[in-house]
Amino acid sequence: TIQSLIKENSYTETYRAEDEDHHPFFFKLFVTKRMPEKLVNSETGNVYEIEYCQKLNHRNIISYVDSGVIETEEGACQYYLTNYFSGELLCERIQRQGKLPTDEALNIYREVLNGLQYMHDLNPSLSHNDLTPRNIMLAAATGGTPEIIDLGHVSPPCNGTTDFDTSDLDVIYSANETYIGPFDAQSDIFSATAILYTMLTGQ
Repeated sequence: TIQSLIKENSYTETYRAEDEDHHPFFFKLFVTKRMPEKLVNSETGNVYEIEYCQKLNHRNIISYVDSGVIETEEGACQYYLTNYFSGELLCERIQRQGKLPTDEALNIYREVLNGLQYMHDLNPSLSHNDLTPRNIMLAAATGGTPEIIDLGHVSPPCNGTTDFDTSDLDVIYSANETYIGPFDAQSDIFSATAILYTMLTGQ
């Protein structure tokens, strides 16, 4: 059951949803007829983001739950579900607290790198491509375990041509080379280390 709208753009809508037992989920809907062609796998007809997220299963990455197709007023739309996060975003922690204790910052950094290494070691390798303090959640259910969220820019390493929109990337946390083409594992590590700097300095 859809509970409330979280955000939307010209071709996606993200909602808070619940199952029959009132467990919460993120529900992301793709309005197929409005989607840019590069975001859809021409061989399978599936949204790339859904295909990539189906492959992810790690304690430091938000969990894929299910996906499918539903009929709406806009026609057939693909969707997928992830667990709904309950906790504090890292950006909220930094805004509230300022710089973090060194041990805490390094622990969060290590956990984020664990999640990234899992993604980078997949075959084919996947990169997150949009790692910022607003895309790391400190999960309340597990005592603050860092989880990488917002999987809308996940893709294999790419050079020049991406299957995601780059206009909304945060220049503070994106490696310089991503603006001339390369997105790969090193770009993610740059972003994670920029986040470590923010955690240690509050800036």
